[in-house]
Amino acid sequence: MAELVAKRYAQALFEVAYEENKHKEIEEELLALINIFETNPSFFELLKTPLITVEEKKQVLTEVIGGRVSTELFNFLNILLDKGREGFIFHISRHFKLLSDKVENITEAIAITAIPMNQDDLTRLEQKLSVVSKKKVKLVNEVDSSVIGGILIKIGDKVIDGSIRNRLWNIKQQLTEMII
Repeated sequence: MAELVAKRYAQALFEVAYEENKHKEIEEELLALINIFETNPSFFELLKTPLITVEEKKQVLTEVIGGRVSTELFNFLNILLDKGREGFIFHISRHFKLLSDKVENITEAIAITAIPMNQDDLTRLEQKLSVVSKKKVKLVNEVDSSVIGGILIKIGDKVIDGSIRNRLWNIKQQLTEMII
């Protein structure tokens, strides 16, 4: 249910933002807001607690971020407070970013390697994936020693497994089939 609610609210905010050509600005403001909530969890808990009235929450919100974010985002946050949906802001932010990236033809990818990739290799791989996928790829490198060597790429719902672990598994499967 949380995902469905988050998608609907994110879609509503995105439509308003896109119509005003402010979707990138609001995306950045949402990310900054999420960062504030992550670094100050007590502030987020204050906004979620049922012990404080909606009007008091709105007053706190106005004092803390009033005038620092766009009118569209500020009004949206007040709607979340009115509807008791402030706890969904993290999910809403994630879905908003996905909508924004889709419009901008951007996709995120993960390159999993046994050791960290240097920036030059990461940039070259990002460019190659952009050409192949016909989208602007934002690549993040994650380190997982279990891949042993090579690279495992996750882009959208596709996986490109060029890891040593996968190659060894394939060899094992072939040997098992030969023996049987």
